[in-house]
Amino acid sequence: MKTEIRLPYSEDNFTVETEMIPALRDLLIVRISVGEIRIALTPKEAKDLGHALLDASLQRP
Repeated sequence: MKTEIRLPYSEDNFTVETEMIPALRDLLIVRISVGEIRIALTPKEAKDLGHALLDASLQRP
């Protein structure tokens, strides 16, 4: 799976993709990239990040 989200006011895309690592017993990794920055997360960490982003987007300043 690969999803690209265009960032407003930027030429960069926010990319989220999944990858299986065969050398680690087919460990599933969720990779998040913006420009040259890449972060690899476990599925649980990705869910936690998604929940935190959703919660933050619903908060009022």
